[in-house]
Amino acid sequence: MTVLTAVGVATVLMVSGCSVHVDAGSAGALKAEQALAKIDGVRSVSGLGTNNLPFAGTVTAFVVTDDDLSDTKLQTVTDAVGRWAVQHTGASVSYSARVEADGFGFFVGRHASESKEVLGVVDDLRSGGHWLGGSVSAPDASGRGSSSIQLDVERPSDLVRGWDAVREVAAAAGWKDVSLTAAAWNKPEKSTLSRHNPDSSISNADSRVEDVHGDPSAEVAAYRAVSAAHSVTSASVQPGRIHVHLADGADIDDAAALIKRAAPDTVALVDGGIITTDDSGDAGEKADPGEYGEANRLARTIDRPGVSAIVLRGPALVTVTADGTDNALSAAATLVAASPTAPVQTLEVGSSKAALEDRGEDGLLLSGSASRFGDSVTVGRQLTGFLPARVSLSDANASVTVTLPTAEDAPALVAALKPVVPSGTALQVRLAGQPSETWAELTLRDGTLGVDALRSESERNDTRTRLSDAVRDAWNG
Repeated sequence: MTVLTAVGVATVLMVSGCSVHVDAGSAGALKAEQALAKIDGVRSVSGLGTNNLPFAGTVTAFVVTDDDLSDTKLQTVTDAVGRWAVQHTGASVSYSARVEADGFGFFVGRHASESKEVLGVVDDLRSGGHWLGGSVSAPDASGRGSSSIQLDVERPSDLVRGWDAVREVAAAAGWKDVSLTAAAWNKPEKSTLSRHNPDSSISNADSRVEDVHGDPSAEVAAYRAVSAAHSVTSASVQPGRIHVHLADGADIDDAAALIKRAAPDTVALVDGGIITTDDSGDAGEKADPGEYGEANRLARTIDRPGVSAIVLRGPALVTVTADGTDNALSAAATLVAASPTAPVQTLEVGSSKAALEDRGEDGLLLSGSASRFGDSVTVGRQLTGFLPARVSLSDANASVTVTLPTAEDAPALVAALKPVVPSGTALQVRLAGQPSETWAELTLRDGTLGVDALRSESERNDTRTRLSDAVRDAWNG
C-alpha cells in the first residue's frame, strides 16, 4: 500500500494538472475576485477565503455593483454572480456571494428564483427614496426561514420616514414574520459591512420576547413627539420599550411625560447630557428603568465640568470618564461621599477614555466594589507621580499597576504606596517604554512584599529581575 504525505499529494495534484490548492480558501478567494470582476456592471470584488483543511476551504465573494443599475441589469449581474458560485462549488471549495447595489446588501441565492425575490425588495427600496442603503435577507424556499429588512437612512431626522418605507416594502413583498429595522447613525459609515450599532433605530423586534415581532406604533408615536420637542441624540424604539437620549439632561422629565401620554403602557428609559444608560441586552433581560434609581443618583452628583461622560452599564455598574487626573480623583471622591448602595456594585473612574478602557497607555484608572471604592481612591491619590496607573480593589481581589521611569525610582514608589496598600494586593510595576516581559509582579502578604513565581524560566530576564528585587528590597528593607 502506498502512503502519500501532504507534499506527495500536492506533487501528484500538480503533475496531474488538477487545480486544487493546499490553501484552497485563499486561492479560491483570489479566483473569485479575478473572475467576478469581469462581469459587466461589477465595480469591485473582494474575496474572503477560509482554509478549513489542507485542500479544502470556503469563500465568500463581496461584490459591489456600479451605481444606479436598472432593475433588469441588477438581476442579470446577480444571476451571473450566483451562477459562477454554484458552478465552481465542489468538494474542495464552497463559494457564496454577497452583492451590494447602491448601498443595499444581500446574499445571492443558490437559485435565480431566490435572488429574484430578494431583488424585488431591494429594487423597491432603491427606488423609494434617498437612503444610505441597508440589507435584505429572504425566507428560505419553504417560507419558514428567518427574513429581515434593514433600511439605513441618511439622517436621524429621516428615521420615522424610513420606518414607514420599510413597513410598506415588507407588506408589498408579502413576507410573514419578517424582522424590520430602520437605522440611523450620527456619523454613518459608507459601506454596509462597516455599519454597526446604529445611534437610532426603530424595530419590530419585541423587547420582551426573543424572536417575536410586534407592532411598535405607539412607541413610534412617542418617539415622534419627543423628537419634535427636544434634541434627541440617540434612540431605540421597539414594541413595549423606548430608550431615548437627549442632548440636554434638563429635558428628561418633559420627554418622559411626552412618552407617557403617547404610549402609557410602554417601558420608557430616558437619559441625557453626559449621562448615558447602556440598555443593550437580550429580549426579556433588560433592566426595568426603576432599577437605575441609585445609579442615576450617583451620576447626578458628578454631572459637572471636568467630567466628560458617565455611563450606567446596567443598574450595578457606573463608569466615569474625567478630564485629567485631578478631575478623576475629585469625581471619585464625590462618589465615595455619596455613599453608594445596592443595586450599584461597582464603580470605575478614568482620567481619560483610554484610561477607562484600561489600554495601559494613559492616565489613572480607579475601580472597585462599592464597599472598597474609597480605598481605591486613597491609593490612587498616591500614584499621580507614577502614571499610567490602575487601582482595582473589590471584595474578591485587589490589584495595583504602576509605572516607574527607572528601577532606581522604586524607593519613591514604596514610600507612596506602603502606608495605603492593603494586604493581599497584587502589585504590577512597569518600566516606562519597556515591553511587558520586563515588568515586575509582586504580592503583599502580611506586610511583606514577595516576588511572584514565574510560570516559566523562559520569562526570566535581567531587567525584570533587577526591577523585582529593587521594589521588594525597598519595601521589606
